[in-house]
Amino acid sequence: MRFMRGLLSWVLALFLIAVFLQWTIHPLDVLTGNEAWLFDPAGRSVFFGQAADRSGYDVIEPMGRQGMAIALLFACFCLIIPPIRRFGALISLLACLILFGAQLSPLVDLELPVSGPDGGETDDGAQFYLSLACFTASFLLCVIHPGRRR
Repeated sequence: MRFMRGLLSWVLALFLIAVFLQWTIHPLDVLTGNEAWLFDPAGRSVFFGQAADRSGYDVIEPMGRQGMAIALLFACFCLIIPPIRRFGALISLLACLILFGAQLSPLVDLELPVSGPDGGETDDGAQFYLSLACFTASFLLCVIHPGRRR
């Protein structure tokens, strides 16, 4: 039983690390066509751009996006090390809860435009479903990660 919990913990951690690295440092996001959060020029991110435009707080686009990217990279670091994996899962759970909540709010559309704000083509909610999957994986990782042997 402990072996299965450890194996499932690694699978969930590697899934979360792959998604978070894709969101933060990969040069092109396959699902939405947006560039990476950490290396985007200001005003380029569709998700954070919509939140900044609709809320009236311009600081969301450059600072919120880069802050979220740094938090996710720190979560990736914590997820790869088994003794602090549960702490990394809590960080990723909080980050995914923020992303998931932002997509449910009226500040951001559930279906993000693929080619920019004026394009008619959308991602059909792929970013929303991926953040929901990451939220679920983070929650499961918090629950099933095996603790220390006594």
